[in-house]
Amino acid sequence: MSNKGTIIVEFNGLAGLGKTTVADILADSLRKDGYNVIGKYRHSFWHSLRPLFCIPYNFTLYRKVKRYADSIKPYRKNRKYTHWTNHYVRMYKSIEKHSNADFAIIDEAIIQFLVAMGLEDRLPHSDLMNDIVKKIKSMGVSFVRVDCENHIDAAYERIKARPPKGMYYEMWPEDELCVQLQTEAYNFEYLRQVFSDVYPNQHVIKIDTTSDTPENNAHLIKEIITKL
Repeated sequence: MSNKGTIIVEFNGLAGLGKTTVADILADSLRKDGYNVIGKYRHSFWHSLRPLFCIPYNFTLYRKVKRYADSIKPYRKNRKYTHWTNHYVRMYKSIEKHSNADFAIIDEAIIQFLVAMGLEDRLPHSDLMNDIVKKIKSMGVSFVRVDCENHIDAAYERIKARPPKGMYYEMWPEDELCVQLQTEAYNFEYLRQVFSDVYPNQHVIKIDTTSDTPENNAHLIKEIITKL
C-alpha cells in the first residue's frame, strides 16, 4: 500500500467484541500524534463525505450483490442490507478523493455488511461471492483489514450484559442469539478468506479483544499502520 493518500483501516468481527472501542482509541491516539484522522462516529467523517453522492452508483456491483443475496434464500422478499455494499464502495472513493486525511478509521464496512446480508443464514460458498469481491477490487477499493478474533462466548456474554436499548442483538432470545453468533462467526471466516484470496497483498491485522486490552490492541494497530 502506498504511503500517499488516506490509509483506510476497517474493522470486522462479531458484535460485542469491542471493535468500536478499539477504533475510537486508535483514532484518538493518532490525533494526539498530529495525524489528520476521520472516524465513523466523528462529525468530521460525515462532513468529509458530502461529495459521496456525486460518485456514480455502480449498478453492476449491485446486480452481483443482489444475485448472491437471492442465492441465499431465493424466495425471501428482500435482503435488508444488500444496497450497503454499494454505499461503502462509494464511501471509500469519497475518502480517497475528498478527505485529505492521513487515516480513516471505520469500525464496520464492506465485510461487516456482506455478513449482515446473510442475516441468520450461512453464506453459501460460491463463485458469485468471488465475483463481488473481484468487482470491488477492480473499482480501486483499498483498505487495511483488522480482523477481530471470533470469540462467540465472549460476544454472547457482553451482549447479554448490555442495558436493553432495543438494539438488534439485545432483543434476541438467548438460545437464538447463540446460534446467530455461531452463524456469523462462520460467515466472517468465509468472507475473510475470500478477501484474502482476491486481495493477496492486503494488509491484515489480527486482534484478540478478549485476551488484550483495547489500548494494547489500538497500539498494535497504530504501530503497523504508521509504518505503511
